[in-house]
Amino acid sequence: MILVTGSTGAIGSEVVPLLSRASTPARALIRNPNQRKELPGITWVAGDLGKPETLASALAGEGRREMCRRSNDEGKFEVRP
Repeated sequence: MILVTGSTGAIGSEVVPLLSRASTPARALIRNPNQRKELPGITWVAGDLGKPETLASALAGEGRREMCRRSNDEGKFEVRP
């Protein structure tokens, strides 16, 4: 299962619709459930990386992790396995 963190941020808001269009099931972690957009194959889960107690349902069954984040204000991105 793919879990996208920051699903409404700069990268996540691009990745989540791409996964949906590719028919790739994924979970999208979101702090504010009111911001979610209904997309086929996407399961939105409420949680906050700053509050580990909110992450159990988001991480259930998750096996591989890759992090992609904007590393600075110049728009450069960094990918970490």
